[in-house]
Amino acid sequence: MIDKNDIKKIICPPENLLFQAGQMKEGGAEFLFMECRREAEDEITLDYTFNFNGVITTVSTHTQQRDISSLYSIYPGSDYPEREAAGLFQVKFIGNPNLAAAGLPEAGHGEKKS
Repeated sequence: MIDKNDIKKIICPPENLLFQAGQMKEGGAEFLFMECRREAEDEITLDYTFNFNGVITTVSTHTQQRDISSLYSIYPGSDYPEREAAGLFQVKFIGNPNLAAAGLPEAGHGEKKS
């Protein structure tokens, strides 16, 4: 079992996300999963988690804008989690060609408000 203390976390500004993902790929990192959550009414956090040479590493980015670069071109496995986040949180993943194929408008379906 992995202890939270064993997970390395990298905070990355949204404008550097593709560069960071490219560096991870060049270093041999495998994409594991992505989580998206709303931190505040206008702030979204995306956590991309990788196996980086045996070290679980999360690249975290926070954005108030809903447009963010997709990791699809580097990690095609990010496709489904990005489509899910697009639908639930209105995040527009620039460069993910499958948002329209999934029946999602470019900005997603919209958040459910309680």
